[in-house]
Amino acid sequence: MTPQLSKNLKANLGALLSRNPSLAERVCLSVENDHVRGESDGSVSYRYHREWFPLDLSTEQIGEALDGLDNEQDILVFGLGTGDLLDATLKRWPEATVVGWEQDPWLLREVLERRDYSKAIISGRLILAMGMDVLDFVPAIKLGAGLACHPFLAQVYTDELRLLQEGRGEKSALVCAGGLMVGDVAEALRAEGYSTATWNIHRLSEEELRYAAQRLQPSLVAAINYSHGLAEACEDAALPLLVWEIDPSTDRLKTTPSTSTAHIFTYRKANQSDYRNAGFKQVEYLPLAANTERRQPTAISAEAEDRYRCQISFVGNSMVELGTQHRARFVQLFHEANGSSPDAEGDANALIQAVLTEQAKDWCDFRVPELVQQMMPEFAQKMAIGDPADHPITLLSEMAAADKRLSLLAPLGQVGVRLWGDQGWQDLAEFGCRYMGPAGHREELNRIYSNSLINLDIGRIYQSDIVTMRVFDVLACGGFILTEHCEALSEVFDIGSEVESYSSMDEMIQKIEHYLEHPDEARAIGERGRQRVLRDHSIASRVRYMLSAAGLRDAANN
Repeated sequence: MTPQLSKNLKANLGALLSRNPSLAERVCLSVENDHVRGESDGSVSYRYHREWFPLDLSTEQIGEALDGLDNEQDILVFGLGTGDLLDATLKRWPEATVVGWEQDPWLLREVLERRDYSKAIISGRLILAMGMDVLDFVPAIKLGAGLACHPFLAQVYTDELRLLQEGRGEKSALVCAGGLMVGDVAEALRAEGYSTATWNIHRLSEEELRYAAQRLQPSLVAAINYSHGLAEACEDAALPLLVWEIDPSTDRLKTTPSTSTAHIFTYRKANQSDYRNAGFKQVEYLPLAANTERRQPTAISAEAEDRYRCQISFVGNSMVELGTQHRARFVQLFHEANGSSPDAEGDANALIQAVLTEQAKDWCDFRVPELVQQMMPEFAQKMAIGDPADHPITLLSEMAAADKRLSLLAPLGQVGVRLWGDQGWQDLAEFGCRYMGPAGHREELNRIYSNSLINLDIGRIYQSDIVTMRVFDVLACGGFILTEHCEALSEVFDIGSEVESYSSMDEMIQKIEHYLEHPDEARAIGERGRQRVLRDHSIASRVRYMLSAAGLRDAANN
């Protein structure tokens, strides 16, 4: 059944069909909308990096965005949000031609739902544009057209704003949208001479993704972590694909026959075989790194001493909530698999307790997979054909990861450890651990890392064979870090000189006691570690390596 269009949307689409039929069709394509939500007070919020931000603008914000614009200019409104900035522009300058540009099809559609712009569209006074249409207005901006930017969305659409102001360079790259490090990789690509634009593969329609690629004509596609179908899409478009895997994935890799243009770089050596078995031919191990422009030693004011100057700290997720969710899921699945047993729930909890008790005997030796096979082989076999995220090894590994962090940190309450992250850390208050609240990803992390005598790293128990991002970031800030020992760590740092490690809970506590008594040694190690990161382990150097490995870096740049 075709949904009925609202009066405003019907009028606006009708007007748009007469002026720009292609855009009218693109606006109507199916897209994701879970990043936008209406609030109880009628306002609208937008999810960005897991946090919700208001899209509605105050009178003061609108005034600041329009300040300095000349009423004789044509004006481009960059980022429509809820349409309030566009409305104010049209009202203040009734004779100006106004371009309303929005990256997000859902937001543009919502604006067209809210108000009737059909007369302005038909008359040509309002020109609507979306996504890579931004390239059409580069000449106008260079010739002096006015630019009114939505104060929040301009921070979200930084690549597109730069394209608008600078134009497309000789080389360009589509950078797949998504979480951590995407902006860092885009920044490094720009340093290599690439213009960058966002390719939101999880939110846009296939048609809009193709349109963006056709308009930009990129030299390559870059992605943080692999998504199903990405290799095929790039193969079809004859575009080189660079993927840097930096996070564990619960998805099972599907066999991918079209991989000739794909280059996979994974943070974990063990994952190389998974990619090769799935059909990827160009696969390499590439450790994580730090953005050395963003992560730097940071001094603090006298007023901030009490919050940030400390003996020992840990920044990260307690995983308590995640562990609780996985426990409930395990019990549910076990009950479904053993529905005839009246004791299924009790049996499930007993199995969980048995596995976690055995694992707790040594948190630095990951034993969950073998324990699952020993204690519940039939259940494990039954679940092997389903979603990998529901396998008992996956669920119990996440539970063990939470228990490991809590168990290793609880004894450090006696030396005043400070914990930044989610509220799950409040469970350790009874041990003397001090919960400091969430840590901001930008300057606050620098302040914590730079001013903690000992930064502790406790990785997830199921990936103790990697060097975590935290290690590189702390060292980039000149901080001292004590991290779990693994072979990969000794390959990228000189242990004892540039970084310190532990192989058991007892060794961790012994080294903490030593460096608390010898703070100058810790500071010297942190400084040597910083120099090593600057020399060998920046995100910029990793991006240069990926480009070279894929044959995409000019010889003159090597």
